[in-house]
Amino acid sequence: MCGIAGIWHKNSVNGHDLENKIQAITNALAHRGPDGTGHLFFNDELEHDTGFGSSVDANKVRGCLGHRRLSIIDLSDGGHQPMVLEEGQLVITYNGELFNYLELKKALEKKGHQFVSASDTEVLLHAFMEWGENMYEKLEGMWAFAILNKRNKTLLLSRDRTGVKPLYYRYKEGVFSFASEIKGLLAFEKESPNNSALAKLLVHNDFNLKNETLFENIFELEAGRQIHFNTQSFDLNQSSFNNVNVNRDSYSSVGESDLLEKSEHFYSFLKETIVKHSRSDVPIASCLSGGLDSGTIVGILSELGHSNLQVFSSCFPDYHQNEYPYIKSLVEKHKLNWKISEPKSEGLYDTIEDLVYTQEYPLLSTSTYAQYELMKLVSKSGVKVVMDGQGADELLGGYNRYFNHLQQELLAQGRIKEAMNLPIELKRTGIELIKKSITKSGFTSLEDTVYKRSFFDFEAIESEWLEKNRWNSEGSFSANTLNERLFYDYFTGDLGTLLRAEDRNSMRFSIESRVPFADSYELAKWVFTLQSGYKLGTNGNKLLMRASAEKQDYLTKKILNRKDKLGYQTPSGQWIKEQKIKLFEYLNYIPDDIVNRTLLENKLNEIILKTNNDTDENLRLFKWFTLGAWFKVFHAST
Repeated sequence: MCGIAGIWHKNSVNGHDLENKIQAITNALAHRGPDGTGHLFFNDELEHDTGFGSSVDANKVRGCLGHRRLSIIDLSDGGHQPMVLEEGQLVITYNGELFNYLELKKALEKKGHQFVSASDTEVLLHAFMEWGENMYEKLEGMWAFAILNKRNKTLLLSRDRTGVKPLYYRYKEGVFSFASEIKGLLAFEKESPNNSALAKLLVHNDFNLKNETLFENIFELEAGRQIHFNTQSFDLNQSSFNNVNVNRDSYSSVGESDLLEKSEHFYSFLKETIVKHSRSDVPIASCLSGGLDSGTIVGILSELGHSNLQVFSSCFPDYHQNEYPYIKSLVEKHKLNWKISEPKSEGLYDTIEDLVYTQEYPLLSTSTYAQYELMKLVSKSGVKVVMDGQGADELLGGYNRYFNHLQQELLAQGRIKEAMNLPIELKRTGIELIKKSITKSGFTSLEDTVYKRSFFDFEAIESEWLEKNRWNSEGSFSANTLNERLFYDYFTGDLGTLLRAEDRNSMRFSIESRVPFADSYELAKWVFTLQSGYKLGTNGNKLLMRASAEKQDYLTKKILNRKDKLGYQTPSGQWIKEQKIKLFEYLNYIPDDIVNRTLLENKLNEIILKTNNDTDENLRLFKWFTLGAWFKVFHAST
């Protein structure tokens, strides 16, 4: 796990100026790779060197590649980057892990490839040499990389299928640049806020901005996509390489014997996935909540012989969603080495600016703060690699909202009795259908009315600012079946937002977070061949996972039979109430043309006064304080 960067100019520039810029980027990414740094500079003929002299004239530099290294596999200098192969014709800067690199290496050796290191970086570059872009079908892992092919003078940028690893770019005024994080690109040139994206975020609580960011001229390379950039013509083309298919059959319930048979296949796939994710030249640990996902990972790791496995949990004493007893049951079952983080409201205020700088976005939930504190504890414990359960809910149907989608599917087909038997209120589905029918490309009178009644903070947003900053809603997604919704959420939808938070929080403390449910190509391909009855039904959610866990006995009955799991819950209302005076100071940094501050403060106060320790989190509350912190930290101005 590392940080990558690059800058390319259309015309030759002074090398020392370019050196200052690439160093500014890699310095901003130092937390992603404290174990080493590297830079390569290129002239117009793409000759390269680490500095300037006979190979690269300091006055005729066209581009550079940069890297910050976090050593996980092959701790020697053999894994140093940028890495050059094939007599200097291929150069790579790479962030991620190929979990099947040993299998790929054997296949490549049979084809005559020779390796000089034990790193997966070299395996990736040889895979490109052998198969070109057909290599994607063979890659199991998470990645963001740039490969310079000197033969065709093309830079290939690529990001993994679900977006576990980040990649941002700027293409502006004869300069193409990229980096693992936005702050890297801001390190040598500031940008104004992207107000249309900001408006979408504030109104809809939509933090999935596709290829946009909250900064003008800075874009995110979306998951499962690649860029071909010609270093001579400066042409830039994007394309998708993700070719996973989804079973689009209508929902059908499955029998117990069928479910049990498929659960055995699921267990086999998942066990092999976790074996590969366990490959590391440094010790691994795992995050652990009181739910199925991380519990399954920890249970299988224990089965595989990881004795005295270190696990890390967030717990909140006296909070009604405290997961302590559920986690404790699994700790005792597998004799785990358990460490607990107990975030406090004081820490929420003390870290809010670093948290927003880390995430580069305002925050929807205080769960991001809890995760930040958990990764801090992992780092203090000397651990560099953890596993986590992100992706299981989207892959296997874990969220309660998926019952709404299934109910919509059944109602649309006239299957009313089946729809009514699902463990969800029909009223909730009706509300979802109404929301779905409202356009999001401006404000109709109906939409205006609905939002004013539904969202306490909508009226505080200045209508003139909203009118000037309409967002493009083209390509909005509509699913006909539950499986289509799961597929969308997994590869394109909300999972990406959660993975972004996971990546930033873990890398803030130089930790590699591995997410087997989110980055296993073979597992995802197989699961999406199944119709949705293997995932959701009248008996509950995650049916495949539950059947597997019950048969293999790697979870406890307390966790397996749990009915109240609601995601990563925190005592947000209590924290905000305790720190209200200090948090309200951040509202002063939000520009006046965006909000009516007095009205916003009144609305926020009304919500905060109603909260107590048993109140679930209001997901339109915390974003306002972190929006103010975002404006303060990034010195953005409208």
